Amino acid sequence: MTQDQGLRPQDFPRSPGVIFDLDGTLADTLNDITASVNHALAAVGRPPRPRDVIRPMIGEGVRVLLARAAERDDPQLIDRMLPVYRAHYHAHALDQTRLYPGIDEVLNVLVAGGCPLAVLSNKPHDFTVEICRVLLAPWPFVAIDGHREGDARKPDPAAAIALAQRMARRHEVFFVGDSGIDVRTALAAGMTPIGVTWGFRSLDEIQAAGAQLIAHAPSDLPRLILGATIL
Repeated sequence: MTQDQGLRPQDFPRSPGVIFDLDGTLADTLNDITASVNHALAAVGRPPRPRDVIRPMIGEGVRVLLARAAERDDPQLIDRMLPVYRAHYHAHALDQTRLYPGIDEVLNVLVAGGCPLAVLSNKPHDFTVEICRVLLAPWPFVAIDGHREGDARKPDPAAAIALAQRMARRHEVFFVGDSGIDVRTALAAGMTPIGVTWGFRSLDEIQAAGAQLIAHAPSDLPRLILGATIL
């Protein structure tokens, strides 16, 4: 599978920790999110939005997503939409959601290289855990964290710092994500951001946020993190 199938943890005595964003980084969740957003919009009499319009709205939590999709900054409207969205997404979150092609090979190389792995998402925690339970079961993630009500969301660095401590990698962590939010989270937490360009946000956004390492395909990640190459 890889040029570095023989990698062992002892080959990298201080293998870095790696924190991944979920939506637009590990998994293509766009179709299922779009379907649930449009279901919630219909419930309050708002018109549907195309997937490419919804794409850049994702990443700052579900209330922000629904407000942007409805084009209404109305807390009462969002309160009506939220349970409709949650019920639909709970039933359909994995209808079309899949890991991006090549992510499985990346995770194999990182695990072989001794890297502790974690997920940090602004998606609600229960949805994050369920999607990761299904899609990431073959790999030993230290933690899967989504957003819990009352906690600060990315780009607040607190959750990322807590994950680094759990990985015993306080200052040796790469944060991989597709948005400026992920880049700013990494920098605020003292981590090295890697921006990815296959997700929901633009290259301009992640570079403007301060990402100097860019992955244009999943196969770029092992090289940037460990110097390993996927064939």
